[in-house]
Amino acid sequence: MKKLVLTGGPCGGKTTGMSYLEQKLLDRGKYPLIVPEAPTLLMLGKLSPMTGAFDERTFQRAVVGTVALLEEEFERAALACRHADPILLCDRGIADAAAYMPSGLYEEILHELHLGTPVEVRDGRYDAVFHMRTAADGALSSYSTANNEVRREDAALALVRDKATEEAWIGHPHLRILDNSTDFPGKLHKLERWVCAALGIPVPLEIERKFLCRPVRWEDIPVACQDISIEQTYLQSADPDAVLRVRKRGQHGSHLYYRTEKRDVKEGVREEKEERISKEVYEACLSFRLPGTRPIRKQRWCFVWKNQYFELDSIPRRDGVLFMLELELTEENQSVELPPFLSIAKEVTDDPAYSNYALSKAA
Repeated sequence: MKKLVLTGGPCGGKTTGMSYLEQKLLDRGKYPLIVPEAPTLLMLGKLSPMTGAFDERTFQRAVVGTVALLEEEFERAALACRHADPILLCDRGIADAAAYMPSGLYEEILHELHLGTPVEVRDGRYDAVFHMRTAADGALSSYSTANNEVRREDAALALVRDKATEEAWIGHPHLRILDNSTDFPGKLHKLERWVCAALGIPVPLEIERKFLCRPVRWEDIPVACQDISIEQTYLQSADPDAVLRVRKRGQHGSHLYYRTEKRDVKEGVREEKEERISKEVYEACLSFRLPGTRPIRKQRWCFVWKNQYFELDSIPRRDGVLFMLELELTEENQSVELPPFLSIAKEVTDDPAYSNYALSKAA
């Protein structure tokens, strides 16, 4: 069962987007279960620091605890659902709370509630995250507090909240940014495309662009960035048309594990199926490593530039360090605006020598 998060800054269109997705997914034979936004529920119930009756810590702990409890109950209900294909659509996720409190307090609350580390909560609970940019950024005339009775932010503060929320999710393997470069119906249509891609409708395709970069340092990246460690190993497969791999992905000592199967559809486009696995399964799979390959170890720097979610990999090799910039797309002809602070050597999207599989042979 897929579990998706819809998040973003104030007045980003999240409520309308949720209703839009609900209908579109029902039309496609899915059964979306909508997990409501916890802060709004609490504030409507007068549990809010703005009343003067509660301090900020009490409120934030209640937010995180309520989100976790709501998700747990909706997941339990989904397992009992008579519909064949339930999906969880979460109106914000636990990591959103990190945008509203100091990092130390956030980690403390996660520990108290036995929810795991910030990395496990951000990357391990949700299959994809969709950030709807606040109307204060690019559609200021549409910004309003009238459609939410607990919203207090003016446009300037909305920009701050939007950026903090985005940064709370940077590092997630499937973060997508929905900006205001189109009209609002266009924004909703893009949301539908991204969600369908995450759900594998009609099939789970991976469309990406890859660029070889000249050497770069962490401090050369002038935007919020998360440093992720990755180790992936290619496995023997009974299907000659399938490329099978396992991946260990983590940060600050916390790791998650994945099994991925890919098949080429055409240049730059692959069918991809990915699932979370346990550490024990991952370690057992390593004994089936494909002969002639070595594990690929890389540092991945995740950042947002011009509403695009980039991943810059630093891959040590015998002849030096390879720097590869990647960006996932929803359409093959989608335009890309490359970060000017990186020196791009060439595009290698369709060059088989720069596929991860090829690099595992040359590592």
